[in-house]
Amino acid sequence: MAVVGPAGSGKSEFLRLLAGEAQAPRGCVWCAGEIALASLPRVPPLATAQSLVQRVRGRKPSPSSLTEALTALGLWEHRKAPLARLSPSQRSAAELLPYLAVPPQVLLVDGLLEELDPWSARAALQLLDRLCSHGMALVCVTRNPAFAQGWDAILALHRGSRVFLGLIQELQDRLREVRALVSSDAHPAARALLEPFQVRVEQRDGYTWLIAPAGQETAAKLLVEGYMDVEAVAFRSPTLAEALFDLIPEP
Repeated sequence: MAVVGPAGSGKSEFLRLLAGEAQAPRGCVWCAGEIALASLPRVPPLATAQSLVQRVRGRKPSPSSLTEALTALGLWEHRKAPLARLSPSQRSAAELLPYLAVPPQVLLVDGLLEELDPWSARAALQLLDRLCSHGMALVCVTRNPAFAQGWDAILALHRGSRVFLGLIQELQDRLREVRALVSSDAHPAARALLEPFQVRVEQRDGYTWLIAPAGQETAAKLLVEGYMDVEAVAFRSPTLAEALFDLIPEP
C-alpha cells in the first residue's frame, strides 16, 4: 500500500503509529507478525553496507538473500566502502539493505525508495514485489503521486485525516472527467470557433460523453464530426496524480 499526501499531512506519523514508535490518542494497532520501519539515515557514516547486515533483528541473512539485496540496490561493488564515501542515493540504499536482506512480515518504508536513483529504485521495487509475493506486506510513504502507480492500494492523507483508502482503480474511477485532445492544423477559423465554447468530456457507463452548456452544442458537434481542419479527436483518462490532486486541495 502506498501512503500519499502533501507535506505535514501525517504520513510519517502514520507509519510510526503502525510500528509502535508513537502512541495513538485512541484506537489500537494489531499486527500478525514481525514489523519493521525503514526510514531516513540512522546509521553511522563509518559503517559499511556489508556491516549493516551482519545481524538484522537478531538474525543473520542467508548468503543468497544478501547477494540478491546488494545487487538489486547497486551496492555489490561498494559493499565494503564506508557510507560517508557513498552518494546520497547509495547511502539511502544501504539504509534499506537490512530490510531486503532479512525481510520482516510487515515492512514500513518512509521516504527511502524516493531517495534512490531511478535504476536502483526500479530494481529495489522488483525485489520488494518478489518479497510481497512470498507473503510480506509493504506500506510505503511517498511524496510523488506517480510513484504510487501500480501498487495494490493507496491511502491518501490530508491534514492528519484520511481522504481516501482503497484500490487505485477505485480512486481513478472517482474522477470521471477525461480530456479531449484535438488534432488540427490550428486554422484561425477553427480556433476562433472553438475558443468561446466550454465542452466537458466525461466517462460514463463505458461511454465517452461530450457535455456542452446550452447554446454551445456547435462545439461538441465540431469535435464529433470533425468540422474545419480537425483531423482526429483522442480521449485521455485521468492519471493517478490528477485524481489525487482533485481529491486533495492545494495548500
